[in-house]
Amino acid sequence: MATATMTPAKVDRPLSELSSSKKTEIIRNLNIALATNIDLHLVAKQAHWNVKGPNFDGLHLLFDTVAAA
Repeated sequence: MATATMTPAKVDRPLSELSSSKKTEIIRNLNIALATNIDLHLVAKQAHWNVKGPNFDGLHLLFDTVAAA
């Protein structure tokens, strides 16, 4: 399984120098991204536990892999 890596971003100015409105916008966008990723994880786990049928084994593992990622 591939792992994500982070590389330092080129920042024009430190976070402490950003305006209050820009910080608020960044926080809002990060909260939206966090909520979206938590929701995706929960949906994948729900599918993982509720899959049925002849393809159970493959789908069960697939949804577990998606949830873990």
